[in-house]
Amino acid sequence: MWLLEIFLELGLLVADERHYKKVRKKEKADGSSRPIQKYVLSPSVKIYVSVFVIVIFLIGSWFLYTVLFAYPKQTLKEMKTITHAIVSYEENTGKKIQSLETLVVGRPLRKDWLKDAWGKPYQLTTIPNFQLISAGSDSQFGTEDDIRISH
Repeated sequence: MWLLEIFLELGLLVADERHYKKVRKKEKADGSSRPIQKYVLSPSVKIYVSVFVIVIFLIGSWFLYTVLFAYPKQTLKEMKTITHAIVSYEENTGKKIQSLETLVVGRPLRKDWLKDAWGKPYQLTTIPNFQLISAGSDSQFGTEDDIRISH
């Protein structure tokens, strides 16, 4: 791998030197200075800027995928697990659940059940039947992106 890096660096150096020679030749021919063409438009700068733009694009794409697709799927899956636990609790105790903390107390592996994938707390309503709600990506309840499970 390091050998490939060396060859790539040498290739860039050679390309940059050729570029500088062409620009110097044009500068001598017409007697004007071309600093932008000489330094900003060199092959190595073009490659570094291109790589930077590609990395920013990939990071932005990953962020959008996570927020728009992965987090909702993860939250819905967790909400189904919580719903199953609530149903089991109500069947075993004969009582309606009052809060999610009831399921979490004394069970450290369930501590993440208090918040959705965006880190916001779930809302649990129990009248007449329970409904578990995640505020969704906008972190506000009562909007279109809320995720709801009723039982």
